[in-house]
Amino acid sequence: MKFSKKSLRNPVQVLSCPLAAASTFTDDYNITELTEKVGCRSNKTLLAKLSLDSDFHHLTLQEAVNITNVTKDHRILNAWANGLGYQLLPLAAVQLSDDEFSDQVLTLTETVGEFCKAMRLSRADGVISRADHVLIKQAAMQAITTIMQLDMEIETMVRSSPDDLHDD
Repeated sequence: MKFSKKSLRNPVQVLSCPLAAASTFTDDYNITELTEKVGCRSNKTLLAKLSLDSDFHHLTLQEAVNITNVTKDHRILNAWANGLGYQLLPLAAVQLSDDEFSDQVLTLTETVGEFCKAMRLSRADGVISRADHVLIKQAAMQAITTIMQLDMEIETMVRSSPDDLHDD
């Protein structure tokens, strides 16, 4: 899950509330450029729509989709899924070379190691805080994503075999 690069906002809220996630775009993107690309009326209007404090302006679903498509940043979609108890997984590249496949297997080991490291560091003081849990969840989702991408790649390698004829 991608977080804002600059924001100090509540990470738990940003993880599970699409509107809170949308509000962090103001920290990472040039609003003037985003306004033009998304087709919003003005910078002030877009800023108001991305603000959690605005009672008048509201981000529409179409605008959220446009922002996601223009920026290739899926934090709104991920927060929406998280808030509903789901996780999104990006589709894997298909038909990796042998070297790329080996690298993907090594990346899996690396991401599982990062998950274990997050757990160890979080437990070091005997208490897992809410912020610790956010870091653990990020590391866990990265490991799960890597596993699923590897599985999707393996699926592209499946070929018919004589044994398939006898599977009744």
